[in-house]
Amino acid sequence: FKEFLQKKSIKQEITISLNNFDINKMIDMFFAEKKLSIKEISNSSNLYLSEKEIKLMSPNLLTILPHSHRHYKTVDLTYTQRKEDIEKSITYCKKKFSAYYQPLFSFPFGSPGITFNDIDIDILKENKIEFYLSAAGGINNLNKKIPEIKRKSMLSTTSMHTFKYFLERPQLASQKLRQLMKLNR
Repeated sequence: FKEFLQKKSIKQEITISLNNFDINKMIDMFFAEKKLSIKEISNSSNLYLSEKEIKLMSPNLLTILPHSHRHYKTVDLTYTQRKEDIEKSITYCKKKFSAYYQPLFSFPFGSPGITFNDIDIDILKENKIEFYLSAAGGINNLNKKIPEIKRKSMLSTTSMHTFKYFLERPQLASQKLRQLMKLNR
C-alpha cells in the first residue's frame, strides 16, 4: 500500500481529510493494480473463521451480529451508501447465520455522533433492529428509539486480566443480550 501511495504521488501520511470511503477506494485500486484478491489472501492466511467453522459452534453460546458491510464510519457516507452498507450486513447475517442471528447491530468504531448518528439509527429501525451496540461509556438507556447497549472495547491497552475475563466468560455477553431482548419485548 505504501508503494502504491508513493507511485501515485500521494503523501504517506493519511490525513484527517481522507475518510474511510476514500481510503478504501485507494486500497481497492491497489489490489486491482496488483491483481490481488482480498478473499484469497484472507482464506490462505486463516485470518477469519469460515462459515463451516462458525457453524460447528453452539448457537446457544455464540451470537452473530451485523457490524456493517465495509466497516466504514457511516458519517463519512451519503444516506444511500449508509443504507446499503448497513442493510447488506443485516441481510448477510440473517441469511448465512440465522441460528446465531440476533436483531442487534454493532457500529464500527462505535462513537455516537462521531462515527454514526441518528440517520443510522433510523435505518436500523426500518430494518427491525431492536438494539444497537456502541463504544460509548456510561449507563445503558433502554428508552430510546432503539435501545443502546454500551460495550467495552478491547484495545491494545486493555489489561491481560480484563482480556482473560472476557475470553473465559463469552457466554455471559450472549446470555445478557438475550435477557435484554426478552425484557424489551
